[in-house]
Amino acid sequence: MQPPRAATLAVTLGDPVGVGPEVALRAVRGLLGAARRRQAAPRIVLLGDLQATRDTAERLGIGVELVPVTREDLGRGVPPAAGGA
Repeated sequence: MQPPRAATLAVTLGDPVGVGPEVALRAVRGLLGAARRRQAAPRIVLLGDLQATRDTAERLGIGVELVPVTREDLGRGVPPAAGGA
């Protein structure tokens, strides 16, 4: 019997110059922290502007790995590669 796959949560960021990236990153940080305590962290896909998200994460001091994927990757169900850009 295989272990269950972790859930995938997709979150759209909205306007890259608005509060969307900040709200999403803070929510991801909280969700991952809670999930790690239960040892069941979901895969989270943020849909939006990569550079705005990186800039926001850096400004907020949120250490999160951001791995770019294409629409085609998502359509094929290809998981992001760890250690990506």
